Amino acid sequence: ELAARQTAEAEKKRKAEAAARQKEETERAAKEKAAADARQREAKAALQAQLAAEQEQERAQGIVSEYVAYIDDKVTRNWLRPHGIPQGLSCVVQVSLIPGGDVAKVEILQSSGNAIFDNSVEKAVFKAAPLPLPKDPAMFGYFRDLRLVFKPD
Repeated sequence: ELAARQTAEAEKKRKAEAAARQKEETERAAKEKAAADARQREAKAALQAQLAAEQEQERAQGIVSEYVAYIDDKVTRNWLRPHGIPQGLSCVVQVSLIPGGDVAKVEILQSSGNAIFDNSVEKAVFKAAPLPLPKDPAMFGYFRDLRLVFKPD
């Protein structure tokens, strides 16, 4: 009778331990699944954020391209060709703007090789101010420092 009771208690203890292990295993699996689901949601959110950022960047680049064309046109319209300047010259200028499109500074980054031509381009940029900018003030960061290639011909 004692042996049967000890066997029954041992069996009861073994079943309780097995049930406890099963419960721990089930809880661990549930936590792992929850963590995996959370990682998957985070990855999906990060991917969506990256996609949105790329779309915004593409939109901004389209706006920048559009307004750089307007700026080039306005500078070209304000440029006076100096006498005796050959056709086909070009130079690269760095234009620093302040909000509203006013020109703060113009710097020749790549000279045409003709100082008179380069000076006439600088004057045309200042004369064209204020330069056209998008109405959205958040876009100004793209226009604070512009690099323009001036090719009038």
